Amino acid sequence: MSFCPACGANNNDGSTFCMSCGARLQNNVPQSQPMYTQPVQQPTYAQPAYAQPSFPTPQVQPIDEKPSRKCLAAGILSIVFSWLGLSLIFGPVAIVKGANVLKKFGPTGSAIAAIVLGSIGLLITGSIVFVLIYYVYNGYFAAASSLPGMYYYY
Repeated sequence: MSFCPACGANNNDGSTFCMSCGARLQNNVPQSQPMYTQPVQQPTYAQPAYAQPSFPTPQVQPIDEKPSRKCLAAGILSIVFSWLGLSLIFGPVAIVKGANVLKKFGPTGSAIAAIVLGSIGLLITGSIVFVLIYYVYNGYFAAASSLPGMYYYY
């Protein structure tokens, strides 16, 4: 039997707490169990605060739609007037202006369309000129050959 140090009551052997008052019995604490101790506080590492590098924000230039519209208009005129041969004027204008817009603003749809339309207008005019030269050279449009006394020798 063990006695409680707080109230003096008799308790069974092996009891950890007093049956009367609930106080802890000192002599019955098993030796194999270590007493809980508060862990020692480890020093904490405080990382210094670093300032984020500041970069200047790029100024975005608003895209002016007028140059791209002008080159697109030149490309359209190159196609429309290709049968008159005026795409020899509008075609190179559309191609050069489209290339300038591409270089300055990057690939925009109207600049690419102007280059394509200007090229197509030049191809159409070149084809028409080739066909006309071929027909004139071969005498298909030889109105003068129908005049009396006019003979062509090939």
